[in-house]
Amino acid sequence: MNIIDKIKGLFEEEIVETIEATEESVEKVEAADEVVDIKTIEGNILRITEIVEGADVLEITEDGEIMAKDADYTLEDGRVLTVLEGKITAIKEVDEDETTEETEATDPATDEMSMADLMKAFDTLFTKIETLEQSNATLTEKFTKLSGEDAAEATDTVQTFSKEKTREDKLKFFSKK
Repeated sequence: MNIIDKIKGLFEEEIVETIEATEESVEKVEAADEVVDIKTIEGNILRITEIVEGADVLEITEDGEIMAKDADYTLEDGRVLTVLEGKITAIKEVDEDETTEETEATDPATDEMSMADLMKAFDTLFTKIETLEQSNATLTEKFTKLSGEDAAEATDTVQTFSKEKTREDKLKFFSKK
């Protein structure tokens, strides 16, 4: 068995284990009487039986339900769930004092300034996009032109070598290029 086969085997084992763990988590959550779909501030939807440590967590994606990835998920209410191997391992509750301080620290002048910075960044990005679109159009045009030419037409000089040509003749020819 070569190294590539060994690597493929390791990946296959890991994929099978992940699929089996996801199926187990889905079965546990579906077997529970009541499941809750919770939205995170990132836009993810988590399916949980209840918000307690050790509870199974599934993530709802376009492809269906999968075991939630190892990460910290901030819920819309501010709580942070730490998920490892598809289970809640820690819950950080919202501290009312912190949210009040954050609200008070927001300055409208700072928000306007950051909005101006955002607009400037967007303008820069739009300019770069326009430049890239122009470059793309130019390259597409050149490619189309070149792909339509016959290979013999595109070559300036066609030189054939016969067995009678000497090494020096060949070197002279290539040194001109």
